[in-house]
Amino acid sequence: MLADLLRQYLDDLAVHHYSPRTLRTRRRNLNAFCTWCASRDLREAQDLTRDHCEAYQRALFQHR
Repeated sequence: MLADLLRQYLDDLAVHHYSPRTLRTRRRNLNAFCTWCASRDLREAQDLTRDHCEAYQRALFQHR
């Protein structure tokens, strides 16, 4: 699941001594992405396509 990959990624950053602020920022941004994906029933990394990523970028732009 995407949430599991998110945790693994953040754990890896922590092991490599990324700052707590960086970890908080990345967690916040990636949680927002995971929420967006879940609202579209995209729960596994292999379900994501380039089109999904571009749609998320558009959603971020429109949200500003």
